[in-house]
Amino acid sequence: MTPTSRNPDTQVGRQRKRRLAVRLLRLYPHSWRDRYGEEVGALIAQHPVRTRSLLNLMLGAADAWTHPGLVRGTEQSLSLRVRTSHLVVMSASALFTLALIGLLHGVHDPGPEWQSVTGRSPGIRSLVNLVEAIGGVTVLVALFSFVVVLGSTARQALSAMRWDVLRPLIGFGTIVMVWLACSVAVVVEASSRPGIGIRPLRMIDVIVELLWFLGTLAAAVGATVCLRRVLIRGELTHMVMRIARVTTAAIAVAMAATLLTTVVGGILMLNQQPNLLDAGSLAVVAAMMAVATVLTALAFHRSTGGYLRSPAGSQR
Repeated sequence: MTPTSRNPDTQVGRQRKRRLAVRLLRLYPHSWRDRYGEEVGALIAQHPVRTRSLLNLMLGAADAWTHPGLVRGTEQSLSLRVRTSHLVVMSASALFTLALIGLLHGVHDPGPEWQSVTGRSPGIRSLVNLVEAIGGVTVLVALFSFVVVLGSTARQALSAMRWDVLRPLIGFGTIVMVWLACSVAVVVEASSRPGIGIRPLRMIDVIVELLWFLGTLAAAVGATVCLRRVLIRGELTHMVMRIARVTTAAIAVAMAATLLTTVVGGILMLNQQPNLLDAGSLAVVAAMMAVATVLTALAFHRSTGGYLRSPAGSQR
């Protein structure tokens, strides 16, 4: 008997986690519990329940409700986990990109003041350049992964003439093209305003920009719905699934590196040149990057692992 096993506090903690795991099974649909409840209950009783196991049980409950036909442990379920996890990665990458653009725009916005300060403090320029480089790599990897996964899904659907996949795919492409055309029209309209420099907004300008903002929200919702249907109903090859998992891991690591560099560089900048960056803006950007990083890491974990692991680490 090991010292750990004789520790009453440790035993109580294990029993609490095991009881909590059993309660979490109640989150699953009744049909799922009838089919898998006994097997999973036996795994809970035989192996130590870790905090990660509890998290995986909650993720599994979400899968069981959103995908009633999902049978964990089969190749089909692995492909489905990769595809649905990739939708989370895409959303997280969009959030990360918005945060990165906001940060760089806010830093470079002072113009001549920025040039003057960075001339006196080259370390600040180096930190910003590092954030730009790592963040740019993150965005490029995310775009590459998006194109590979969506392209493979479209190719598989075309070869089998899967209209249940092709219809939402066409809808996604149409929404993106319409949004791009409207965005170009808004930019052209803004450039046609009379005057030089900062020009006053006309009523038509306010209406156009408001409509564009509302249209962007509607396009984002519509594109996400279409993309979700494409990824859930589509198929991926083994090679594309491996690429998706590798790129997801790379995106998570790059996001974490960008977040760390942003926080460290932002703190140094606030101490040395507080007029270049607002502390509140830095906190918002860091929070957005942190959320994107956590979502991507969870998506990677979900696409590569099972919901319960044995003490040796093998999937169950």
